[in-house]
Amino acid sequence: AKSADLLGDMVAKGAAKMLAARLSKPAVPSFYAPKTYIPGPSDHFSILQALRKIGDPSTAPAVFAYAKAESTDDDVRPAAYDVYSVIAPRNSNLDYFASIVNDDKIEDDNIRISAGLAYARLASKKSQLKVIDKLISYYQKLAKKNENKAAKAKQKSDKAYLEKAARDYAATGRTFDQYKTRARVGIECGNDIKCYTELLALDSNALVAKLKIPGGDKMKRAEKSGHRQAAIERALLELAKMGPKATEALPALLAAAESSERVVREGVLLALARVTNGKCAECRDRLLEIVEQQKSQKTLSLLTNDTRVAYHYYLTHSGSPAAKAAPKKK
Repeated sequence: AKSADLLGDMVAKGAAKMLAARLSKPAVPSFYAPKTYIPGPSDHFSILQALRKIGDPSTAPAVFAYAKAESTDDDVRPAAYDVYSVIAPRNSNLDYFASIVNDDKIEDDNIRISAGLAYARLASKKSQLKVIDKLISYYQKLAKKNENKAAKAKQKSDKAYLEKAARDYAATGRTFDQYKTRARVGIECGNDIKCYTELLALDSNALVAKLKIPGGDKMKRAEKSGHRQAAIERALLELAKMGPKATEALPALLAAAESSERVVREGVLLALARVTNGKCAECRDRLLEIVEQQKSQKTLSLLTNDTRVAYHYYLTHSGSPAAKAAPKKK
């Protein structure tokens, strides 16, 4: 597992196929806890995260085969859906993900939600929005059903339980509404690099207005922010999948790299690695600048560490920055 983590941080493209092939082998625990010997996460999880960072589209078929295999642990399956949607081309295997989100026999909402996210990241046609609309309606109806039951409940405990269930279902419906925003971005921008980069600079109000998201004028700030993050994530994924063809997006990516939002920062770092292939002195210098600016902010420590890893990746491929000349003494 540690080896996979390191290969992912190194964006080791030469190891991608080897890592993908390992998914067809039985999983092993990454470690056992001292004294209790409780097993840690599967090594397959680390492999998937490494493949996500490497971003080699040729490994997508192996990840998809793993994602749909009956032998795959359902605790790891959502991660496989996630990675596949990050590395696969648009419209890939949408029928499969639609079948998962529409399967009433699936009791684990995590499976349905992760499949819905993958679907939204891969969709690129208006007709494909119907699948997501159906999910939104499904959870809205469940929320309403539990609200009605709560209103009639006589026991306090029953009322509290049903009210919580209603809130949870309503929240899941809003989550799928934000997934729909991801799909809308793919539909709106297609292969237009400028369209994606323009989204990166918009605040929540401007983005909701630009995408004409229904009910945007009545949304609370947090909900608008969720739609903004969803839209930007899809934009960054599309730029990443374009690879070096999206070089013109570099200034916009570097401008967004200092974001304190995890989904944005991670998306920028993934896109930079694929657009530049590691050879980017400008990226090296910009990421170092961000690390230095934010290293004292404890709330950003995880993002700063990720950015520091990316900086060393560029340091390896682009060389050390030229030393600044010391000011001359007067």
